[in-house]
Parts: sequence; structure tokens; C-alpha cells
Amino acid sequence: METSNTAAPSGTGKTFLGHPRGLVILFFAEMWERFSYYGMRGLLILYLTWHFLFESDFSLTLYGAYVALVYLGPLLGGYLADKYIGFRKAVTFGAILLVVGHALMGFHGPKASEAIAIDGVSYELTRMEYDEAERRNIVVDGVETPLLTFEQPEIGSAIRTISYEQNGETITATGTIERSQSPLYSTILFLALAFIVAGVGFLKPNISTCVGALYDDGDRRRDAGFTIYYMGINLGSFLAGIFCAIAAATLGWWAGFGLAAVGMLAGLVVFVMGQGWLEGRADPPAGVDLKTPVFMGLNREWLVYGSGLSLVGMPAAATGAITVFGGGMARECYLGVESKRATYETMEICDLALLQERLTTRDRAATYVNRGILHMRLGRLEKALSDYDTGARLEPGLPGAQINRGAALYNLGRYPEAMDALNAGLATDDPDIKAVGFYNRGLTSEKLGNIQGAYEDFKAALDLNPMFELAERQLERFEVVAVSN
Repeated sequence: METSNTAAPSGTGKTFLGHPRGLVILFFAEMWERFSYYGMRGLLILYLTWHFLFESDFSLTLYGAYVALVYLGPLLGGYLADKYIGFRKAVTFGAILLVVGHALMGFHGPKASEAIAIDGVSYELTRMEYDEAERRNIVVDGVETPLLTFEQPEIGSAIRTISYEQNGETITATGTIERSQSPLYSTILFLALAFIVAGVGFLKPNISTCVGALYDDGDRRRDAGFTIYYMGINLGSFLAGIFCAIAAATLGWWAGFGLAAVGMLAGLVVFVMGQGWLEGRADPPAGVDLKTPVFMGLNREWLVYGSGLSLVGMPAAATGAITVFGGGMARECYLGVESKRATYETMEICDLALLQERLTTRDRAATYVNRGILHMRLGRLEKALSDYDTGARLEPGLPGAQINRGAALYNLGRYPEAMDALNAGLATDDPDIKAVGFYNRGLTSEKLGNIQGAYEDFKAALDLNPMFELAERQLERFEVVAVSN
């Protein structure tokens, strides 16, 4: 049976500068914890975009999810500490998880590689590891040449328009970005973030509670004690922004994150060695049996630690699934378009799918086409055309890309361009898509004055798909016109 958290009144214990001695331990433990947290957090976005070469939007999404989970984790960590293991053990467990998480951040592996595919040929792109301007070079025939421009047509697009000088000429080209990150080190990254989320969940709410537990109700020193404690938070945050950044910039990412890990280890050592100064005020609640096995031979204390480790698994699995299995989201985008689900909800799924780095070129192209269909339904013709253009450029042989592009051009009144796109799209072997292509070409032919061609296209569409009501109506209209004449 664990001991009660009752203790002698704070006024009767040993003090340091007029406050309970435990405040010194909590001051330095939290100072080092904040040093590690803000040191790592200050480097994270740069690490994701410069080392792993993730897109800025994906990096910001990951960063936002990480920070949100950091603030949600204390809800569970605080409850388990208050109900079962007490604040002291919760802080110790959280600190251990944080040390592991920050240490894992230092294992970053080789930098991700980047290339651009232009007309079927892949050209390597290089850039400095630490370059705020993100200046790139293109390797052509073994020679590195600085890029003059590197433009992305829209957020989430894999298409880039580049320009560079070669032999006195300015060359402009459009291609598709290809990036390669190590699956092992990407997994380590997500696992490290998950350990930090779980660690903060156990440490952050409970170390603050320890400060309050040092003082009896009505003790006038409590407010001053929290002021001193918060000075430790501010000091750790301030020092982290200087030293972790310098270490990363001069020695490498491993040094910046490693310094954060050393800071957290220092906080853990300070807390463990000085926890006797807490005078039993952060021990488990009275009457809670933590030692008797209650489930599969495990006692309550180990079950609580197990729940903490499950906090590690859930964010890591969720983040990894979103990043590694982006194809599943592309599939959901397709199903949403096919089933005509709520357009705006499906649009969000398509947007998220396009943010995924590991989406195959074909899945990315199909997702652009599907998002273009959604834009068409909402009357956003220019946006639809942009998505169709991107899909057709990424995967020229993708069924439906040119057909949908032709439909968008038709609705924009650009009939000759629509005819070219539809003729290209009719090369597909898919009868349903081909029927839609003939139907749209029939509409376009009529606008261009080719009535006979329009009639033949509508007939071809109905031959391919006898249930195609729109084509049937157009043929009936032509027959009525012929009879009346």
C-alpha cells in the first residue's frame, strides 16, 4: 500500500529564502524541461522543411498537430496522477519519456533527396542544409547550375516551373517534383514527437501541481512561489532559443536536438535526486493500492505507465498513417466524388491527400482530376481547369484527365482548345469515359458549326453506353430538328 500524501504543514519544514526547499527542485526541473521543449520546438519547422524536405504546408500541419496534442495530453496525464500514481511519479515518468523523445530527435539520418522530372528525364536538385532562402541548384550533365526561379502554381501541387541559365541562354521548364525520404528516419521522427507528446502530458500539469502542494491553504507565500517557478519557465525558454539554435547551426541537427535531450536529462536528474525535498506532498493519494496485481499480473501503477506508452503509440501511428498511407486518402477522395457525397467535405479530403509527400504520381494526378470535378460542381471553372491541367501534366495517359479538361474548356467558351483536349482524351480504352468524351466532343462540334460531326459523336456515345440519357436527349433533339426541316 502506498503512503498518503499528507505531510507536515509547510511552515514547519525546512525553507530556502523563505520558501519550501522543494521549490528549488521544481524550479530547476521545470527550467530544464522548458529548455528542452522550446529548444526542439524552435528547430522543428526548419528541420522538417530543410532536412526532410517536406512541403511547408505539410510541415505546418504536422507542427500544429504536434502542439495541439501537447496541450491535450495533460488532460489524461493530470487525471491519472490525481487518481492513482500521484504527482511525483507522474513527473518522473513524463521526464523519462521526454528524455527518450528528445534523444530520438537527434537520429535524423541522411538528408532527403530532391529531383525534378521534365519530359521524362529526372534532374537532381541540390541546396544548402541551412539556407533560409531555400536556393536550389539543378544538376545538368554533371554541372550544378543555380535556379533563377522555382515556382509552385498552387498549394499542394507537385508541379514546379523553373528557370536557369545555360550557355548564355535562359531556359524555362515545367516538371514534377520528386522527393525521397528515408522511411526509417521518418518513422523515428514521428515516434520521437509521440514520446514528447506523452511525456509533456504526464509532466506539465503535475509539476505545477507539485508547486501548489508545497503550500498549505491560505499560505500567503503561494503566489510568490508560483512567480519564482514561472521565472524558471521563462529562463529555460530564453536559453533554449539561443543555445539549441547555435548548436544546430554550427554542429548539425543532432547537436541542437541532442542539447535539448541533455537539458531534459538534467531536469530528470535534478528532480529524482531532490524529490525528498517535496516532503511527501506529491505522493499517491491515500487509500490507493498500487502494488496488488489487478489485470494480467500487472498492478495499477504499471497499468498507468502502460496507458502512457499507449499515448506514444497513438500519435505515432496516426501521423505515420497520414503520411505513409496518403493513397488511402486519395481513394477516399475518389469515392467521395463517385458517390456524390457532401462536396465541401470531400474537397477537404482531396486537399489533405494532396499534402501527402508519399502519394504516387498516378494517385496525385487522379486526385487533382477528382478535385477538379468538385470545382466544376461548385461552378469554379478556372480552378477546375487548373486541376485538370495539373492531372494531365502529371500523368498524360490518365483516363478522364483530358476529357474533363475538355469539358472545362467548353464551359469556358474556349471551343478549339476543348476540341484538342477531347481528341487527346478519346485515346482511352475505357468505354464509359470514352462515351463521356464523345458526348462532350459532340457539344463542342456543334458550337464550332460541325453539325454532322456532333450528331455522329452523340450516336457514338450512346452506342458505347446505351443508358447515357444526356446523349439520347441530344440525338432526339437532332431528329426533331431534321423532321421539322
